[in-house]
Amino acid sequence: MLVITACSQEENMKKQYKDKVNEFSQLEKNVILYKATEKPFTGKYNKHNKKGTYHCKLCNTPLYVSSSKFDSGCGWPSFDD
Repeated sequence: MLVITACSQEENMKKQYKDKVNEFSQLEKNVILYKATEKPFTGKYNKHNKKGTYHCKLCNTPLYVSSSKFDSGCGWPSFDD
């Protein structure tokens, strides 16, 4: 997820990616823009093991590589790098 730390940055991000944000579901908007989380053990990436790189859905920044993913038992994808 993309972490936004200040309200001004959050507003800039919303303006910069306005068209793309409008394509997201309400859950995606909450997670990406407002640091919400989905319910544990429910997300499609919880048990997803395909090799590759995870990217921010908003700005396409690479976030994690699949080789650093592990099952922490918490219900959310976990990465150690």
